[in-house]
Amino acid sequence: MKIKLIYPKWPKLARQTEFHLPPHGPVCFAATVPAEDELVFTDENLEAIDFDDQADLIAISCLLTCQMPRGWEIADRFRAQGVPVIFGGIGTMLHAAQTLQHADSVFLGETEGRFGEVIADMKRKSLKKAYDFQHDFPDIRMVGPARRDILNRKLYNYRGVQMVDLLHASRGCRFDCYPCCARFLGGRSFRPRPIDQVLREVESIDNNRLFFVDNSMAQNDQWEKNLFQALAPLKKHWICHPIKDDDEILDLAARAGCWYVYQAIFDVSERIRSRVKRLKERGIGVEGTILLGLDEQDEDDIKRLVDFLLDIELDLAEFTVLTPFPHTPAREALAKAGRILSDDWRRYTGGEVVFQPARMSPAKLQELYHYAWDAFYPNNSQNLAMAKLFMKVVGKERGEGTYRRPQLLSAGWEAKRRRRAMKILLISPNLTLSPYPVYPLGMGMIAAALQDAGHEVRQLDLLQLGPGLDAVAREVRRFKPGLVGLSVRNIDNVNLLNEQHYIRNIRAVVAKVREATDARVLLGGAGFSLMPELILREVGADYGIVGEGEALAVEFARNAQAGTFPAEPIIRSDGWIPGGRIGPALYDESLLPFYLSRGRIASVQTKRGCASRCVYCTYPLLEGARLRAREPRSVVDDIVRLRDRHQAKHIFFVDSVFNDDEKTYLAVVAEMERRGVCMPWTGFFKPGGLDDETVARMKRTGFAAAEIGADAACDTTLLRLGKDFTFREVRECNDLLARHGVAAAHYFMFGGPGETPETVREGIRNVLGLKDCVAVIFMGIRILPDTPLARLAVKEGVIAPGQGLLDPAYYVSPGVDREWLERALTEAFAGVRRCVFPPDSLDGHVMAFHKMGYTGPLWEMLLPRRSLRRRRP
Repeated sequence: MKIKLIYPKWPKLARQTEFHLPPHGPVCFAATVPAEDELVFTDENLEAIDFDDQADLIAISCLLTCQMPRGWEIADRFRAQGVPVIFGGIGTMLHAAQTLQHADSVFLGETEGRFGEVIADMKRKSLKKAYDFQHDFPDIRMVGPARRDILNRKLYNYRGVQMVDLLHASRGCRFDCYPCCARFLGGRSFRPRPIDQVLREVESIDNNRLFFVDNSMAQNDQWEKNLFQALAPLKKHWICHPIKDDDEILDLAARAGCWYVYQAIFDVSERIRSRVKRLKERGIGVEGTILLGLDEQDEDDIKRLVDFLLDIELDLAEFTVLTPFPHTPAREALAKAGRILSDDWRRYTGGEVVFQPARMSPAKLQELYHYAWDAFYPNNSQNLAMAKLFMKVVGKERGEGTYRRPQLLSAGWEAKRRRRAMKILLISPNLTLSPYPVYPLGMGMIAAALQDAGHEVRQLDLLQLGPGLDAVAREVRRFKPGLVGLSVRNIDNVNLLNEQHYIRNIRAVVAKVREATDARVLLGGAGFSLMPELILREVGADYGIVGEGEALAVEFARNAQAGTFPAEPIIRSDGWIPGGRIGPALYDESLLPFYLSRGRIASVQTKRGCASRCVYCTYPLLEGARLRAREPRSVVDDIVRLRDRHQAKHIFFVDSVFNDDEKTYLAVVAEMERRGVCMPWTGFFKPGGLDDETVARMKRTGFAAAEIGADAACDTTLLRLGKDFTFREVRECNDLLARHGVAAAHYFMFGGPGETPETVREGIRNVLGLKDCVAVIFMGIRILPDTPLARLAVKEGVIAPGQGLLDPAYYVSPGVDREWLERALTEAFAGVRRCVFPPDSLDGHVMAFHKMGYTGPLWEMLLPRRSLRRRRP
């Protein structure tokens, strides 16, 4: 079924800044449309409506009273063609009876959890005249992220500057203001969304600048504090309606990124003067919303009010005249007094006088409305005042390293930017092939950020270059970079039984680079961030970035181009990149074919962060303990690009855990479903959280294999590793995947905390008892700095206090003898085709099959009754 969603054009105030914000109602509605139904959107303020475009249903979303007449015209034209029309939105609720004269149906209220009923009725050809949920609110937890992918993003800018994106952290309003219809629309209940859901939506929005469209943020003190505290690490800048005039809340708002607030100003009191002053002292701008024509105002009052606004140095002012919108206390009072002069809804813009003022004529109030605009902006237009606010936030973004260059640039500016570009060579020194080569996604993401900042970037990979380092020197001399970066993913192979150290090779790469150039050498990557001081000193590079490098690498390159370098060699990020700002990697056209020729597996990231507390793991240290999900549309764009442009045959989701407890992964699955994307994919999974319906749904998008990180093989050792599941759940997960024909590979580490001969024997029985899966078995656990395991190892004397750990150290429980453990594992799994011990014993077979043309991770080749996935053409 095809739905055509239309947002009718509406007249803006004549003196208002000329820009267009992305509409909020349509993107909220779009999120409630079932994935299997096609939805196309037209914002008539920016695009012409194609009345010849075929659709099964026209949905018209209206926010404003002055939009309604145009909405009715559009509806009449489509209905004349025999196409059914349904209306929704705030404007529709205010004008429901009149709208029904132009529509087949109206939807009144919030659509979450309800619009499926409309679709079902439509398909049965039994559309109701009204779906009235106006005072039957859905559970606020059902309000998920809006579907902003329906927007043509390029249209929502002002002279090349991207406009704010709109969202809400709450619905409803406990206040009952004279000119407002909130009481009619939503009662007087305040309904805050769960803060974690708000944060996920904030992170998913590909924009640094946001507008919380809540009626008021100042409705619950503790909720307001909690929200601002949670927003602070995201480093977004946002606008909102009033926040509470409280020292603690104002301080929290400033730290959380409050850019400016809309503040209604009706009088010239010291209370207002103090409030504006307190906001501005904290770097928060103020846009006054000034209502003219209240009964207590005469001509002198309005002129004094304008003088007052200038005196308190308000950043912006937006003047409107009192307008008696339907279902407001103002309309009730004015209608009762017989003072409403017009019901021509086209005039209900906030810029025309449509009622009889109490202390002047309508013509005089109209004259004073124009006076207020002219007097407040005597020399500069509102456009210039708005530009100053934008320059303030740009300055803050530059200071934080979060500034993103405009997407729309003039040819002259683009040429000037290219002249400032630096040539940057990025090198992946990784040499591991176990169990198969993995595309250097981290390097690709840094490359994308640097290229987006205007630099000329070249990516180099040692696996592709082959043995020897002379090729590195040749590439450096040929490219002549101004900066060289090394992306260090791994420092060793974490295999106690066949140790391979990579730091020596990285040191040799740095030495080769120095033979060919005087350019600074910058290190980064997950492996480097584990022990930055030790690695930097060991390999002889100049600088290193700890943590996520996209923003810091761009800042370093910009300063390097100007000849400025940091005083300290280690540069640390003070926060995490919001999920919505984690962009796609720059998949190198010359590099990707090398990896695709070895299994046609391409890497994609859907999120960062890990909320688990595994005692040995560094993911929470490297990526943060809270999930930051990428925009699902961007993830699926990556998949489609890899499939169609690069002929990838298998996708590997490289997240620490794909099936996270917050279920952000389901948004990626839903987007794949919506766009009809189906190709084989796999990822890292945790036991639990899956069911038959979810696995079947993922199968329809291509879910082919799962790599499951149980890590321990019995309940005792699972608990000591910090796992939140039991081996029974491991077994149930395995059986679930087997039922659906999904190949599963489990990873187990023997010798962890609490391990004894009894737990080893129990673990071996458990592993051998798993059916239709592969088990990869490790002995011992690589100890990494700043983990609970490292602290336990010191306490138990496994490592010394302050031991550097650059040379691999492994934890093997004091409760088991190493030689006995290796012998027990070898004897237990010898001859068991699907159990891989030592963990690298399979590598040669995998590489051989990939050379023969088979694709994917190839766990099937170890499973009975399964054939290899397929040969590539």
